Amino acid sequence: HGKLTIATNDGKEIFDIPDIVHCEAAGNYTIFNFKNRKPLKDSRTLKRYDEVLSKHGFFRIHSAHLVNLDYVKRFDNGKNSFVVLKSNEKLPVSTRRKDDFLSALAAYSS
Repeated sequence: HGKLTIATNDGKEIFDIPDIVHCEAAGNYTIFNFKNRKPLKDSRTLKRYDEVLSKHGFFRIHSAHLVNLDYVKRFDNGKNSFVVLKSNEKLPVSTRRKDDFLSALAAYSS
């Protein structure tokens, strides 16, 4: 499924893309959240990773959140839409990205 190299304070680490649950923007940094390890912070922007990871089943649900569709358990539609991940973590879905996200989710899971 591919690998991703993340620059850390100690050098570079290589990860299997399917192990990444979601990525979060933190200013000009990106925080990677994994299935089985502590989060890591990289000095590159979420926009850069959106371009790379969107080819691997990830979707930008919000300006600050990029999720791996494999880990989406549920979508809650309401005034404030959000996804629930398999870990039960909730992440917001922006209004302007909601329709595209639902289309992507339907296409991905079929």
